[in-house]
Amino acid sequence: KRQVPGDRIWVREAFRVHSRATDVATLVYKASERNSWTEQTHRVPVAICNEPATPEKWTPSLHMPRWASRIPLEITNVRVERLNAISEEDARAEGII
Repeated sequence: KRQVPGDRIWVREAFRVHSRATDVATLVYKASERNSWTEQTHRVPVAICNEPATPEKWTPSLHMPRWASRIPLEITNVRVERLNAISEEDARAEGII
């Protein structure tokens, strides 16, 4: 499916379900492992967390479900350009260089 402005996508990253309580599950993200506990965790309702608590096992980013993402993004603009037509300045603006 092609992305259009207004579509929402999510950033996938390695994570683990650290613990589950009656109402919330606490997720930990590998990218934030060196940060403080509050910066590296994210709480989601147990109703949507369909994975058991596995404090020692990381789930690879490839297998991250949308409900586990802490970074949602919204598509604001889509355009088509030939790769050879992109200037160095455009590449910097896109975050490539």
